[in-house]
Amino acid sequence: MFLKSLIISNGPEIIRDIEFRKGLNLIVDETECHGRKSGNNVGKTTVLKLVDYCLGGKSDSILKDKEFRNSNRQVEKFLTSENILITMILVKDIDDPESLRITVKRNFKQRGEKIQEIDGTNYNNIKEFNKVLGEKIFGLTGKKPTFRQAISKNIRIDENSLKNVVKVLHGSTTGIEYEALYLFWFGINVPGICDKKILCDQIRLEEKIRKHLEENGNIDYITQCLITIESDIEKIDAQLNSISPMGDYHERLKILNGINNGINSLKTEISELELRKGLIEESIAVFDSEKADIDKSEVEFIYMQAKSLIPEIQKTFDETIKFHNEMLENRKKYVKKDLPQINKKIDGCNSLLQNLLKEKKQLADSLYIKNSEKTIDVLIKQSISLHEQKGHLEETRDLILKSLERQKECEGRLAPVNSCIQSKYSIFQERIAKFNSYFTDIYKEIYDDEETFILSSSNDGDSISLDIRSTQGNPGTGKKKSQVAAFDLAYIQFAENAGIPCLHFILYDQVENIHGNQLVNLLLKVVDRVKCQYIIPVLKDKLPDEIKERSYQCLKLSQEDKLFKI
Repeated sequence: MFLKSLIISNGPEIIRDIEFRKGLNLIVDETECHGRKSGNNVGKTTVLKLVDYCLGGKSDSILKDKEFRNSNRQVEKFLTSENILITMILVKDIDDPESLRITVKRNFKQRGEKIQEIDGTNYNNIKEFNKVLGEKIFGLTGKKPTFRQAISKNIRIDENSLKNVVKVLHGSTTGIEYEALYLFWFGINVPGICDKKILCDQIRLEEKIRKHLEENGNIDYITQCLITIESDIEKIDAQLNSISPMGDYHERLKILNGINNGINSLKTEISELELRKGLIEESIAVFDSEKADIDKSEVEFIYMQAKSLIPEIQKTFDETIKFHNEMLENRKKYVKKDLPQINKKIDGCNSLLQNLLKEKKQLADSLYIKNSEKTIDVLIKQSISLHEQKGHLEETRDLILKSLERQKECEGRLAPVNSCIQSKYSIFQERIAKFNSYFTDIYKEIYDDEETFILSSSNDGDSISLDIRSTQGNPGTGKKKSQVAAFDLAYIQFAENAGIPCLHFILYDQVENIHGNQLVNLLLKVVDRVKCQYIIPVLKDKLPDEIKERSYQCLKLSQEDKLFKI
């Protein structure tokens, strides 16, 4: 799919109607960067964020856009109080006027005034909105990868996606989630891949539960203990049966043992719930520790060193720390989501437990009072104690067996998924090899030297991962940007030839970090021959002379003509 246009309107008034062409699309800030005038605050990067917003992104990146600096509140008020609508049109073939198109509309209102529309249908739920986009653009039907994950490398406007070539997702993303994304990128369909993370998480949880349950012995030890206890119970019962004045003792003891079984069951359930709660609280404590333990003075020193070497760094130190803390906070919220339900279950079990303990005490006291003879009294106490031990061991054994059964069931569902991945791994590698033929050619076209970058895969048995290695060590900032650009363009070329659905446009910020000659090679040679759209915001003063032709400009902005014209 290509990006045909982006329209910003206020009711019937059209504020901007941006038409995109095949090849290079420049969003140029023509502000002269001298005197009191400066660039970076007219809304050029916000154009990319509006496209991202129409593709299911969050509004915060726009409403709280650092690009507008002190005018954030003015922009936020304008977008939320006025009748602002963002309309994006995607087309399958940008050269064909009759081509299939997808029209997306979003505004910044809430509740009943919210517009979140795809081809005339409004979706109140953002997850459903993204799901429909995934189906229409990629044919996605499973939960993983999500639509937002699938398009992550096409929208490089945040710090993480700008500096990482293939690790483009949130910092807390697991290897299993990346595996689903990488397989999707290379057109490998694996039935059940969307459930793999859930199954692996459940298996790890069952292993932790059993480790806790088996602290005092494994299931074989428990089995031997039960055999011994049952033998001791039989001996005591035989002694009690030989004593004549027992009355209704057996009936009362039977009831008491039933109560003990209930108590043991509740205690074990509470123990398991407390374990789950403890694991969650342990994870939360780690996140809080990671946030609290930052040595700000040390990080600031490193930041200032980097700033002196790379003056173009746009993120401030405080923004870097804030991003780190927000990432940890999001991870904490995710693991905390089950806590309320677990606490509610623990409270309910404790309430039932107290009632059973009270009932047990009353029944046990009545047995001891009725049977006042010392011998009987001792035997009754021994019998009750043995039944309590037996009930506790049986509950522990049953929980271990149930845990093993749950894990076995998960492993049974996981096995065909992993088997399918292994069976298609050679195809995956073949496609990576094909991709590398485009990747290396494009990179050499940008940088005419002997260095080569290779995309390679590894499979550790748990998940497949991708990595890019250089033949000459780690690249500098400019080369890193070129590497990212080469990867994205090579992927579009690869996907186009392999018949894999993809977005044919790339939104890329901070392209100025690429050196002049290489920037010209990238934008005029490579982009022009790849069937794509390369959409970049840039300061006019930073453009090489060869690229200042107005035919490449899809939008020009300035201090006198900002994006929203406010």
